[in-house]
Amino acid sequence: MKDNIETFRRFNRFYTNVIGLLNKQILNSGYTLIEARILYEISQKENIKALELLELLQMDKGYLSRILKKFEAQKLISRIVSSEDKRVNSLQLTNLGMDEIQKLDFASSSQAEMILRKLSTAEQITLIDAFGQITDLLNKTMTNE
Repeated sequence: MKDNIETFRRFNRFYTNVIGLLNKQILNSGYTLIEARILYEISQKENIKALELLELLQMDKGYLSRILKKFEAQKLISRIVSSEDKRVNSLQLTNLGMDEIQKLDFASSSQAEMILRKLSTAEQITLIDAFGQITDLLNKTMTNE
């Protein structure tokens, strides 16, 4: 088990370097990884609530609140007050926020393409299959707590 743990940790360190997760800004975008992820999640679900983001990303409420306020000040998101409960706000991207998501998406796809181009077609298939296996196995660990 000890060897498996070390291999697991070594892979995590390696992969975070490959895709630049330890860089101050993700994809040279000006956003941290968590900021980019929050923008992405808001873009994926119309009128998502902050509570949904908290549950999805499992992050500190105060930290999320600060990031959302920053995004509002930068005009990347807007809050829509619920007509049923004035304490509940839904979040949506502004046009500027959508532009930023498109830039992040393009940069992320370009990064993936740059990595994949260095591999043969057979190696790409092997890698993508391995990603699927990793995802399936790790999903099991998240549901069998």
